[in-house]
Amino acid sequence: MPVLIVQGADDQYGTVKQIEIAQQECYCPVEVALLPNAKHSPQREAPEATLKAIAEFVKRVL
Repeated sequence: MPVLIVQGADDQYGTVKQIEIAQQECYCPVEVALLPNAKHSPQREAPEATLKAIAEFVKRVL
């Protein structure tokens, strides 16, 4: 099952290293949406960009 990681580029808790590890360790395809101008809650801080990233991912998967 493909995975989409959505993270704010300025996330004060999550790191790019965590994303890199997920990409290395997962046996499935991993896509990343690193959203600019968003921190730990991109769904609140960048709702349009978050929705767009999810919608595009779902279209590709389906």
